[in-house]
Amino acid sequence: MAEVAQEADPEPQEPVVAIEEPEEKEQTPDLAPETPTPEPAAPEPVKKPKRLTLQERLALAAKAKKKALVTPVESRAESPIEPEVAKFSEKTETQTQEVVERTEPPPHNESVAELQAELAQVKSKLVQATDENRMLREKVTSSANTAEMDKKLAEKDETIKQLMEEGQTLSKRELKLNERIRTLVQNNSKLETSLKSYSEKNEETLLKLSEIEDVMKTHKIKSVDQLFELLNNSNAQVQELQHSLDKEKESNWEAKYKELQKMYETELNDKKSYIKQLNDSALELQMLKQQVKLDVQSKEELISQLNREIVELRDENSAEVTRLESKIEGLRMENESFLKMSQNGVDAGDDNAEAHKQIEYLEFAKLSETHRNLQAQYVSSQENWKLIESNLLNKVDGLTSSLESLKKSKLKSANEVKKLNSQVSALAEQISKFKQEVAVLRNENKELVFQIQVKVNEYTELEEKLEELKTVFNSDRQNYDIKINALNESIRKYEGQSQVYNSSTSSDNVSSLQSRRLRDSGLHINLEARSFRNYSSQSMNSLGTPIQQWEEANASAPFTPYGIDQHQYSSSSLTEELHPFDAPDSAAETSFNFKSETPTLPSSGATKNVQLINKMSSSIRRLELELLSLKEENEQITAEKDTAQQEVMGKYDLEKQVSKLEETISQLQKEVAERSKKEETLLEVIGEKSEKVAELQADVVDLKDLCRQQVQQMIEMVGK
Repeated sequence: MAEVAQEADPEPQEPVVAIEEPEEKEQTPDLAPETPTPEPAAPEPVKKPKRLTLQERLALAAKAKKKALVTPVESRAESPIEPEVAKFSEKTETQTQEVVERTEPPPHNESVAELQAELAQVKSKLVQATDENRMLREKVTSSANTAEMDKKLAEKDETIKQLMEEGQTLSKRELKLNERIRTLVQNNSKLETSLKSYSEKNEETLLKLSEIEDVMKTHKIKSVDQLFELLNNSNAQVQELQHSLDKEKESNWEAKYKELQKMYETELNDKKSYIKQLNDSALELQMLKQQVKLDVQSKEELISQLNREIVELRDENSAEVTRLESKIEGLRMENESFLKMSQNGVDAGDDNAEAHKQIEYLEFAKLSETHRNLQAQYVSSQENWKLIESNLLNKVDGLTSSLESLKKSKLKSANEVKKLNSQVSALAEQISKFKQEVAVLRNENKELVFQIQVKVNEYTELEEKLEELKTVFNSDRQNYDIKINALNESIRKYEGQSQVYNSSTSSDNVSSLQSRRLRDSGLHINLEARSFRNYSSQSMNSLGTPIQQWEEANASAPFTPYGIDQHQYSSSSLTEELHPFDAPDSAAETSFNFKSETPTLPSSGATKNVQLINKMSSSIRRLELELLSLKEENEQITAEKDTAQQEVMGKYDLEKQVSKLEETISQLQKEVAERSKKEETLLEVIGEKSEKVAELQADVVDLKDLCRQQVQQMIEMVGK
């Protein structure tokens, strides 16, 4: 019996956990008020052949036990039952301890504590019942009353059934409560994470509130409405600026730059032409200055010459006047003496009178000649004066026309200077705009460079993760290949040992299998659960393994037939793996033939291997999809990097062009300043010349007046 039991469990290394199969459709009325949150709906299980219930299997086991007790083999069959019952009791105690340790709920859950107390009571009752059953079996061996013992055994079997049913209900309750505890723990963790996030958000909002208070203090804002008004105004300004910025971005920078370059070339050409015109005008101005200087010198020479002639004429006239006056005085004296002499003697006076008349006639003739000469000189001097006056007037007209032309040129140059100043101001505004745009572009460049660095870091991290995933995947694949090979070898061994199991079956095996059925159909607590957990934690401890990711996905999924939690399988798969006589084959369960039961072991192992292979293939596909997504992200990042580099180069070119434009504008400003200085000097020179011309005109007028006065005096003198 022991050998058969050892051979029936040839593979204890399979990662299984014996937990009661949760019949999700059955909901006890005791747990109805204790489930405030709806349990997640499990997906529809795969349709299987009809299986016998636990009660039917227990009834069949009781019938088979009665038949076995009637047979003469009961003395041999009872001997291994006692140690098995003892083992069963020990296992139940250890398993209950493990279940209590493993599914120990939080101290605040009173319902779970009550259920644990009830479970402990039921387990103690079960232990007492097994002890009583053992004692009764011992009494049955000594007594001859088999009928009474059968009745007692039947009663005990019924009590065992009841206890088993109570244990099953309690295990179901425990499972449901564990599920509730798990959901509550998950909700608690979610609430803790939400609390953390809310606390972080609260801290952020407090910091923002402190910043807002500082801003309100700095800007002297009294109420929140004012702050909102300021924010709305600033948002409107930001939107306007953003709109203008979008418009400027929509406008073609290259076309603008080409237009600016063309404008700059035209301005350079205009500047060259203006420089040529200025040089020509400067040369003309210098020539005019020289001509004016020469004319002024000639006029001054003429004026000095005329002044000399006038002085000479004055001297001559004064000398002539004095001579004439002396002659007139002499004539007057002679006349007086002549009159005196005429009074003295008439005779003597006749001769003297004739002589005197002759002398007077000669003097009169001389005076008339001098008068004629003076008259001719006056006429000639008047004509000369008219000629000089006409020449001076012509020169004054020429100077006035030159002044007017210079004024016109000055106005033109002033207008040109204004135009140049307006162009310079426009260029300065454009430069300021360009500077602002360059600053914005520099900030955008910095942001893009920072984003590129972040993307590069993310890309390197993703590459490192991908390499780690590849290494872990390769190691897991090798481990799974080794496991698959080992499982295939075990399947072959089971297939080879199936014939040996067919020949070694007997009634002892049947009784041992019945006892094992009774033992394992109870709580289904397996001692190898811890080993499975250790195995899963050792072989799948890496963060990037697909199995762990699959387990994490199953942890968030509802209760499915493939797994109770991350590390547990369903009890149906467990019973199918450990107890093949519970498989969906009614003939096998009624006949208790070990031949038809043992070959189901390789099929379950093969299905498990197929499941593992399917999981591995799904994880491989998922990793391939992740690789493709990482490649696409890498391509996107490279494309963004290229565009950012192109934008940076374009911005660098724009900065160079803006610097060149600034240099040209500074040169133009210097030239405009020099031209303004030259124009100021020219205006000063023109003002001085105009003052000199005005003085000359006044001197000419004064000379005309003097000449007229002198001529009038001379005429008056001659008339006298």
